[in-house]
Amino acid sequence: KRKAAEKEAQEKFEQSEQGQAKALSEQVPKDEEVVATRQDFYNQVKSRFLSSTIEHAVMFIDGKMKPFTSNEEHAVTFDTHDAETMTYLLHNHPNNSSLSDADIFNCIAHFRMREIDALGHDGTLYTFKKTDDYYKKNKTQSDAYNVAIARDVAQFWSRDMDNLVVNKYNELSRQPGADIPGLWKENTHEVMLDLVAKYPQFEYTRSTL
Repeated sequence: KRKAAEKEAQEKFEQSEQGQAKALSEQVPKDEEVVATRQDFYNQVKSRFLSSTIEHAVMFIDGKMKPFTSNEEHAVTFDTHDAETMTYLLHNHPNNSSLSDADIFNCIAHFRMREIDALGHDGTLYTFKKTDDYYKKNKTQSDAYNVAIARDVAQFWSRDMDNLVVNKYNELSRQPGADIPGLWKENTHEVMLDLVAKYPQFEYTRSTL
């Protein structure tokens, strides 16, 4: 009887919000793992991928960091199982730009993915993550629900990018001696700052390794 009662109590806990939050947190890599993975990945970028336009990635899945590439330029494509079960993704951006609308969409659309990072070949690290408040307010793991949120945020990214290109980037890029890659890098960063200002349930940072 005691074992049956303990089992019932455990099942109720797992079904509760607290239990679900605890289970999700256990699937997220520890901070020290993330820091070590970023540095190791950057070392690989500098030694192996610096002149390449192919994107590579490291994902946290089934409790382990796993390297991956789909051998595509400026993209990484995952199968459905990996996309639905990974909780952290780090990938390189050969052009040093910040996170794309596709990056943001994939992170939000998949409930378990808490964070996505992009690392420029110049050592600039861009981090986008869902806050604890996001998970408190969004308790459903419904694909349709999360995809709807992701689509709305990604569309904001696209509209804001179009606005910046027309009203700022195009004019600056025509200036003599304009640093086109540098302007694009700052443009994508500005879009991400606008995005998290509109959607405070997400966090975004830019730093340097």
